[in-house]
Amino acid sequence: DRGFSVQACFCPAYDSGGNAMALCDDKADFVQPVGRVHFFYTKFCDDAACTKEHPSLAPGSPFTLYVDCAGARACNSSTSNRIKVIEQSRLGINDLPSWSPSSGCR
Repeated sequence: DRGFSVQACFCPAYDSGGNAMALCDDKADFVQPVGRVHFFYTKFCDDAACTKEHPSLAPGSPFTLYVDCAGARACNSSTSNRIKVIEQSRLGINDLPSWSPSSGCR
């Protein structure tokens, strides 16, 4: 139960001569690195050290949100974190793209 990161790779219509001689059908065909994908792990705890973890919460109960960022610089041990927790919207209002003035991430 930890966050982790993986490298994302792209296959530019390439065949390395592997398996069935088809484009993008083998791991070796994905030759272009395009970035990293970070998977964060979040849990509810009693305190900042996360000495006791909870699988769920009751409304109104105090808790600490612990985020394991898998070493990503997006969340450091400081007050200048680059992650924002936003309120869920049943209508999908918070799912608008980042360029929208009504995006939940603004």
